[in-house]
Amino acid sequence: MSSAQGASELRVSEDELIRCVKSRSETFTRLSEGEIDEFPSPKEALFAGSTLLTWEQRGYRDRDQIARVLCRLPLVNEVSPEEFNTIVDRAIRTVDEIFDRKTTTPLDELIEKLGALDPNERRRAVREHGFEWPTTDQVQVRLQRALFETMAQRQNRLFVAPTALGKTGLIVGTRWLDRRDITGGEPVVLSVGTTEARNEAKNRAQDNGLEVAVLESYDDLCPVAKGDYDDEVWIEGIPASEWFNDEIETRGHQAGESHSRAEWLYDGTLPCCAGEATCPLREQWEHVPRHDDYDAPCYDLIIATDPLLHVPSLRQGTNVLQDEQPGYTTEFGDSDEHHQQRIQRMVRSFLREIDAPVKTWEQFVSLARSDVDATEVEESIQQDPSEDWPHYGENAHKHAPVLTRVLWKAFSKEADQNGRSTAILEYASNQSDNYNDAEEQTERKWLSVVVNADNEVCSVRNIPDFSVSRSVIGLDAWPCPPLWEQNVLPDIDIERVLDRDERQLWRLFERELTVVQVGQASRPMTNMENFYEEHAQVIIETLYNRYPDQFSTAGAPKSIRNRIGTLMDEVGIEEPVMMHHGEQKSRNDFRDESVGFLYASIDPGDDPILDRLAECGYTARPEYRGYDILCEKCSTRRGDGCDRCLCDHCRGSGCTVCHKTGRKRAHGRKFVGPDADKAEDLLASVRECNNAQMVGRWARKREISGIVFCCTDALPDSLVDYTIDDIAWPYGEKQRAVVEQMKRHDCATVTEIEAAIIEAETGFAEGVSSIARNTVRQTLNRLAEHGKLTIEENATSTGAHVYEVVSDEHIGTYGIADLAVPNSDV
Repeated sequence: MSSAQGASELRVSEDELIRCVKSRSETFTRLSEGEIDEFPSPKEALFAGSTLLTWEQRGYRDRDQIARVLCRLPLVNEVSPEEFNTIVDRAIRTVDEIFDRKTTTPLDELIEKLGALDPNERRRAVREHGFEWPTTDQVQVRLQRALFETMAQRQNRLFVAPTALGKTGLIVGTRWLDRRDITGGEPVVLSVGTTEARNEAKNRAQDNGLEVAVLESYDDLCPVAKGDYDDEVWIEGIPASEWFNDEIETRGHQAGESHSRAEWLYDGTLPCCAGEATCPLREQWEHVPRHDDYDAPCYDLIIATDPLLHVPSLRQGTNVLQDEQPGYTTEFGDSDEHHQQRIQRMVRSFLREIDAPVKTWEQFVSLARSDVDATEVEESIQQDPSEDWPHYGENAHKHAPVLTRVLWKAFSKEADQNGRSTAILEYASNQSDNYNDAEEQTERKWLSVVVNADNEVCSVRNIPDFSVSRSVIGLDAWPCPPLWEQNVLPDIDIERVLDRDERQLWRLFERELTVVQVGQASRPMTNMENFYEEHAQVIIETLYNRYPDQFSTAGAPKSIRNRIGTLMDEVGIEEPVMMHHGEQKSRNDFRDESVGFLYASIDPGDDPILDRLAECGYTARPEYRGYDILCEKCSTRRGDGCDRCLCDHCRGSGCTVCHKTGRKRAHGRKFVGPDADKAEDLLASVRECNNAQMVGRWARKREISGIVFCCTDALPDSLVDYTIDDIAWPYGEKQRAVVEQMKRHDCATVTEIEAAIIEAETGFAEGVSSIARNTVRQTLNRLAEHGKLTIEENATSTGAHVYEVVSDEHIGTYGIADLAVPNSDV
């Protein structure tokens, strides 16, 4: 029977499809009767119905039939036609991905099969199977043409290009002043995420002969702000550096505005401006972004970190190049507790300054959330404070007025199914244009907030207006499109320089970087709580024994970074070099390293994902045990449940942690709802994308091939070439004693190893060992099973077996991990 005939025979009528689904699902029966109380929204109810229908259709696929059956449900009128189509398509994709499709592509399977071949033979065999990929030079030309064309046509586009392709090199290697046909005669601004990336871009651009302006922070440049003159320069009764810190860091004023104010307040001339000198803080802005006397750029490239793009002139009519995804989240404290406290004090200070009808945070939130007419409060918070208040008011902040207004909007809204409500407010920002003496400019900005059911401010983002730029171009290896749309432009186009197969083949055969996934665990490490030290110890020792002259670098979450470094030191690696998640973007520290080790992943938890979902207007929530999926213990869904599936915080009574479900988070970090894929994309932007960025740090030099071993499965599928088993055998204390003696003897019987252990314990050749002879025998046999020893049976006159260490196999001190990958020498 052909596959077409098989599908035809499986097909059923619409009435039969409904009958079958009803017989298997009480949920669908309730949906068909219009009962949707168990769902947070009609969209989620329709998604559940779509998924049940799609699952019943497995073996054939008829989208139109699903749509027709859904149209019979009473709740179909609750959503728009566009939402309806999106829900159906999402349900079909979900069923396909979970139940029908293979998790690997034909290319993945081919690479696994060809693993035993040497690299040249493997390359030839892949081409013989019909796969082609461009060379590095060809991809760079492809990217250059697309980037130049985008800028020349004044477009906005995000280019998805692999790590180590040379994205930054293209930017810092182009003489932009000579390319008016591309730039339109306007300045080109490169924005990067870290000061290290900024300094490296500056050095590379200068090496290429470019005229470069580099913008640095106030406390790097101004000697008065740095504190060099605190003994002699006091402003308003406090040392100058403390005054600058209060004005800029605590009260939110611009550095240029604060410097001008300091000059006005100081009785005399600030030392940084004495005589004919110009403060380096002001001097760096001369002719930036354009010449002061004529409207044209003076520099090929202006390089700055992301926060400086809040300065209007760096965006007004310029060509903005953003290397990696920017973020404009505002933190008002060094911890969540301090962040919340600072926001509440700012709001309270503003309310009292304008003499609002409410004076406390609690009153403010309570009234916003109530149904009471609060017109008087709404009108009062539209007032502006006095000119002196942002500088002298207790707990005052420049952005407190607009923050209070947007928080009022957020608290006044109905919360989503996750207890979040959000609001965004456009406001006019009056500020001086960098450090020039021009008049103040008024420009648009947006302040976005997310609040939760506990009245906490989950997120504050202050977003610059990039619509005023001539062209905005993003460059990112592993982007999260929703975050680019949130932080830059909502309508930014996305263009992939390489498709999935091209990208994997280019990395494997042109960049020559092999990626090996070790085990099937994600290993999230937000703290040391889940850190299994013995596991990492065995992997590290095995890698060091295999690559003694090449393995000295590793990446890990910040929580375990130091401990991983210590373990590397303990196995004999001198001065190991570590990098933690969050500091890897645009870093070249490991560019010369051919062997890399990535241990574990970071996991933000659900809250930051739910914050972003609310801000984007998506509908999804965490998947719960005993609520969305059957509890493994009590085998119920939405029933009374058991201790295994009840929420740890409320024990089933419902709370904000479990979003009133009373259930524990299901294993696997999945989400449910019409926009579950968006939630998983947002999660991946933290876990998978950070890990992928980290992997890309190794072997960035063109002439170096490399291999990276990753002890986490939180990786993009296209990044993994081989998946191998986890640790085969971590030793116990007694096994370690046996192994230690075997390594010393090279060749021995069970009796001889037992005697050696007794002598090591007691100092005498005879006695009673703490380790049973059977344990010694089992340990030696297991070492032989793993290929570390050979056994010559009945080799002595007494018939004892003789065990001998295999000459080219190293026996680990802490355990055995089989990390062998075909042709993995680098």
